[in-house]
Amino acid sequence: MDVIPLARARLRFQALATVAVIACARTPSNTSTVPGAASVSLISEPECYNLSYRDSTADSSSRLFPTWIELFPGLDSGAATSRYRAPMTEANWTHSGWQKIAGDSLEIMFTGTAEGIRIHAARLNNSLSGRATWLTDLVGISTPSLELIGTRESCP
Repeated sequence: MDVIPLARARLRFQALATVAVIACARTPSNTSTVPGAASVSLISEPECYNLSYRDSTADSSSRLFPTWIELFPGLDSGAATSRYRAPMTEANWTHSGWQKIAGDSLEIMFTGTAEGIRIHAARLNNSLSGRATWLTDLVGISTPSLELIGTRESCP
């Protein structure tokens, strides 16, 4: 076995690995490089919203959607909790949380084993504006979707 080609291959691999580490460690151009600069969270403290739905008086399915939500702090995602009219309760959900989806928009999800709620909303001027959609694994069941407005209020 020739030692020279093996040494060259090893040297090439080390050079390639070094370039890869440097490329991965580069600071993106939109990130501050000032020492001690703190990154700003998308949600830096709990935010609570009272939710109302367009035409909710005419649509009995509005009772499936939350009347109030709380979003917990996070950079691009975090936990969420909610309150409902009967028959829904927070206990119906095995997962609840929010994530940033684009610009000022959030996706807020409350999901269980076969059902869930997806809220897509823009977060502007202490309010939410968007759409809530009921999700189900059941075939042939309609999936209600309502426009929503969320008004920010003090958290309990």
